[in-house]
Amino acid sequence: MSDQFIGEIRAFAFSFPPVDWAYCNGQQVALSQYQALYSIIGGMYGPTDNRTYFTLPDLVGRAVMHPGTFPNWGTYQLAHTSGTTSVTLTAAQTPVHTHGAQSNNTGATYTNTPSPTVYPSVPRSGNTAYDAWTTEPGTASVTFANVLAYAGGGSSGIAMPHSNISPCLALGFCIALNGNYPVAN
Repeated sequence: MSDQFIGEIRAFAFSFPPVDWAYCNGQQVALSQYQALYSIIGGMYGPTDNRTYFTLPDLVGRAVMHPGTFPNWGTYQLAHTSGTTSVTLTAAQTPVHTHGAQSNNTGATYTNTPSPTVYPSVPRSGNTAYDAWTTEPGTASVTFANVLAYAGGGSSGIAMPHSNISPCLALGFCIALNGNYPVAN
């Protein structure tokens, strides 16, 4: 007889389940072949017809945690699953924010001597020009000082899922099919 309890789950660092163990991958197994295990876990981990098969726990892509009530998380019951591998943020989950932008120039002066009824444009960086009207000949000077602008915090990345998986190490989680029958303390 081996030293594990029937229904015990262990992590193994090799690529196969040992004798009397099966991967915790949600597979269905024959009730007639593993009656002792069925008497312990029943249909807690997935479908069963209570006559021919039942389902082993599925730990593929899941972290394990003890059942109970946790502050700020809620209550977790034995055999219940929770969580997701990716999350799509909504606008309500994205905080309002601003981004500052400051010009490096120290100001600029542009002088133009227009003829009557001329519509001169004063160039600036970017694609837009500052415009000034005049109907008299002469000199028009325009001076621009340093500019400090703030852009609003529009939502960015909305409807784009991102990974929700913590750093991890993949190991083979197996459940004992045979062994000592556990007795409650």
